[in-house]
Amino acid sequence: MDSNPHRELFVQEAQEILERLSHCLSVLEQTPEDEPMLREVYRATHTLKSMAATMNLRRTADLCHSLESLLDRVLKESLPLTPSQLDILFRSADQLERLTRAAEGNEEWDETKESLLEEALHAAGTEAVTPGSRSDAGAPRVESRATAVQARTTAIRMNVRRLDNLINLTGELLIIRSRLRTLGAALNTPALKETIDQLHRVSDSLQREVLQARMLPVGSVFDRFAAVVRDLARQCGKQVRLVVSGHEIELDRTILDDISEPLIHLLRNAVFYGIESPATRAELGKPETGTITLSGRREADRVVLEVDDDGKGIDVDEVRSVAVGRGFVSADQAQGLSPQEVIGLLFLPGLSTASAVTEVSGRGVGLNIVRTRVEALRGSIEVKTTRGHGARFLLRFPPMLTILAALLVRVGEELFAIPMVDIAEVIEIDRADLETTNILFTRNRAVPLVDLAQVLDLGASAGRHSRAFVLISSLTTRGPGFVVDQVAGQQEIVIKPIDRVLNRIGGVSGATILGDGRVVLILDLQALVREERIERVARTGDV
Repeated sequence: MDSNPHRELFVQEAQEILERLSHCLSVLEQTPEDEPMLREVYRATHTLKSMAATMNLRRTADLCHSLESLLDRVLKESLPLTPSQLDILFRSADQLERLTRAAEGNEEWDETKESLLEEALHAAGTEAVTPGSRSDAGAPRVESRATAVQARTTAIRMNVRRLDNLINLTGELLIIRSRLRTLGAALNTPALKETIDQLHRVSDSLQREVLQARMLPVGSVFDRFAAVVRDLARQCGKQVRLVVSGHEIELDRTILDDISEPLIHLLRNAVFYGIESPATRAELGKPETGTITLSGRREADRVVLEVDDDGKGIDVDEVRSVAVGRGFVSADQAQGLSPQEVIGLLFLPGLSTASAVTEVSGRGVGLNIVRTRVEALRGSIEVKTTRGHGARFLLRFPPMLTILAALLVRVGEELFAIPMVDIAEVIEIDRADLETTNILFTRNRAVPLVDLAQVLDLGASAGRHSRAFVLISSLTTRGPGFVVDQVAGQQEIVIKPIDRVLNRIGGVSGATILGDGRVVLILDLQALVREERIERVARTGDV
């Protein structure tokens, strides 16, 4: 039988098994005496072996068989897993992921690839299952772990291509529905109105079902980071425990596919910069083993992913000194920056507090990559730190990316859409007040006002309307309030990509089509906040 027609099904089922295997290993790392979880690993390995044998994938089947032998001995001994045994299980899971990806790309079908990990596993033999023994030979570098996690999420994206097409078609249906509603209101025909209302209900149900199909629990990504942290801690000579929670929180597949790299950089920073050495922690009265927490939760209309460590925290004075020494800001500008703004400098490309460049860190690109990737997913970053007590990085994302509720605003003669999740507050003001002050006092803080018409190079809008509206971003607590001429209403929009030329325009993240057929640009309020902030500092040194 030609196995090619069954290859996609095998890969999908194998990936589900490997996700379950990763979760089980993460639990076993914390509780190595958990026999039911160990038996679940045994069952998952046995199932994958049977599937691989059916597909004539001998290396995958042989590796699973070797793992079965190891697990069988451990279960018969009724003892907790040793560090050496757990290390072999983690490395084997990595190898099984690589073999599965090779099978997906038809690379492994000729069975010619060598597997150093298989050889290490067979060579470990009796030693691997002897309590108290340890064998670290052949442990992969942390970069291979990170690469495996990112490649794994790519496989998820490739398998849902048809679902993505369905999402696009649903979006087109919503645009047509909006157009029909506009035409129906103009014609004012009862029968047509009733039909459009029915279409609205059906399309709403279709939209909810299709969007829900795009959602995946973050645990499918979280569980694979235990190996990354273990390897990096060993490489840095540190003792680190990773605690993961919030597995059930769901995110859009698009976000989940692309979130691995930012999270890996944050975890690497937590291990390298945050967690102290065992000796230092002992001197400080801390447990020798540091703790990093990776969690997910819902917060209003956003999903929050958090990386928290109990290490030394961020030294604001050190960051300020490094930024001045390397020419990122002048000494006068640096002194005027608040602690939170100083921490924000860490996200600039090339700024690092490491004393030397190593394989792990020091080039000052990691946090810049985090910010770039997170903001590309319409997310935001917040950093909280206490010197001597660790740092917390909070990443906030909308649950979905393709269809959003948006506020339509008019700036001069132009109409723009701004996602509602980016707006914390809308305040109506008298435009005459702008002639005397550019500061708005609200909720016990002063908000600098910026005319959005000037930011977008549309010319000053003063005098066109007696009233104006101020949009306060939900993405920062210190950003400006943007002044617009009118608020034209709220509407659910379908985000469409824009041409690469338009994509280079700062503050524009996409476009949408309204019910009357008009194409409206979608503004990226976070990018506008950042650009305005940078321009003010560069121009005046004012913060």
